[in-house]
Amino acid sequence: MAPDKNQEARSAAERHAEMIMNRLNEFLSIRFDHAARINPKLKIIKQDLIYHEMANVRRCLMGDKIYGPSRRKVADVFLGDDDKIRRGLMSPTDQTSIQVELVSHCQDERTESTRGQIKIHDLKTFYASIDNDLSAFLDLVETWIWWDILDAAELIRFEQKLGMLVHIRQGKLTPEGRKRYSGLIQSTAGGEEEAVAQITDEDIIKYEFTQLEKIRDTWATRRGNERGFMYVLKRDELPSESEGALIHRFAEKVREYDSVHDVDDLDEDMRHKYAIEMKILPEKLTREAVLEHLKVSLREQEREMVAQADHDARLGPPYDYKSRLLEQMERKLAETRRQVMPAAAATPAPGAPPAPAPDAAHTPAK
Repeated sequence: MAPDKNQEARSAAERHAEMIMNRLNEFLSIRFDHAARINPKLKIIKQDLIYHEMANVRRCLMGDKIYGPSRRKVADVFLGDDDKIRRGLMSPTDQTSIQVELVSHCQDERTESTRGQIKIHDLKTFYASIDNDLSAFLDLVETWIWWDILDAAELIRFEQKLGMLVHIRQGKLTPEGRKRYSGLIQSTAGGEEEAVAQITDEDIIKYEFTQLEKIRDTWATRRGNERGFMYVLKRDELPSESEGALIHRFAEKVREYDSVHDVDDLDEDMRHKYAIEMKILPEKLTREAVLEHLKVSLREQEREMVAQADHDARLGPPYDYKSRLLEQMERKLAETRRQVMPAAAATPAPGAPPAPAPDAAHTPAK
């Protein structure tokens, strides 16, 4: 039985939707953790709310948009190379915009009035009916999704194009794939067969590498235009000591405190040690100052032990996660340039005029 082309297209769109959602879920999880550090009660609803929101995102990504005589899944549009129709998805004024599908408070009030007497008609009204304080937070979560969905798709496009470059260099490009690239590159050859024949692997490598650079450049532009409140603020978990090691370290500090407490005055070794530790001249160091210093250390270790017992992770300093991803893009792009561009450099871009022959008048005599 011949494969059903419609089913194949739907399966591809489902894979595309899953890839975008996985990246989007990563952004949402980091943002949620940030919010929960401010309001710990949000930890309880994190998994439920993200699951609900991602179900709504899936429905949006698997929806159809009409472009002339054709229909295309939103997920496919996001991962395609047509910049114009991808921008349309993110333009609030474009007829193909997905904003209303993702952000409840952007819906037209007149549309709300047609819903009859049913008050619960979206996630915001659902959660607000359980806890009215969640209404504003749902606005925030859906705004996060609006800020992040394009970036999630762009990361997938970047990864796909890196993979395609490897695929091409291994000589695995099919005739159908070469024909698709012929249309994307818009060869100037007359006939279709001639156009396909003229598209070389080097041409396709140049095309994909240029797309990678565009993704990097637009990513950098968006990062430059973001305000602080839009950051995906991440804090990495620091490695923590075992419970036994913490107890041992605390006991050592207690013994150290007792050794100072039990003497009337500091001996020379103590003065030398604590002068360095406290950054005080030895002659100005007093027993009482050292005891206070040790009390502060004990209180810090006590808080660390309590946090460990409550399973609160030790966190490093905050940073903008998307800016960190830009740094990773730069490294991957530089590595890819070293790998693929030497092979492609000798071939002119499709449709480009041949390089002029050197002028004999300017050719140095041998």
